[in-house]
Amino acid sequence: MAPVRTPAWRTPVRDVQATAGSQTNCSGFARAVADFEPQPDPSDGFAFVVALEERPGAFHDDELAAWCCEHVESGVRAELAEHFGGMLPPVRVVLRRVLQHPVDSNEPRNREAGRRLVLRALETLESAP
Repeated sequence: MAPVRTPAWRTPVRDVQATAGSQTNCSGFARAVADFEPQPDPSDGFAFVVALEERPGAFHDDELAAWCCEHVESGVRAELAEHFGGMLPPVRVVLRRVLQHPVDSNEPRNREAGRRLVLRALETLESAP
């Protein structure tokens, strides 16, 4: 196993978008948008904040939103732990959008979307000069 590389979380990574699954194919669909921000004090550790933006005209259900956010967070935590050898880095993840669909939203796809958010944020950090 390769050594774990910790990116310098000195720079925020904004508007990270991830999609999992295909809509209307019976296996579920998820979409999420988040910001990854360095913690001002690294001793604060990891934080996950739900700050969903209001989207006029979009379907919204408080219970479904909370359920989707819970599973996106689970995916974010799992991917960070896997990438960093079980430890979560001192980063604040702000979930700004999550797709809420009464039929297509499901647990595995939301977790997958959370994992993909992390991978996209890490790709951005690693490609930064």
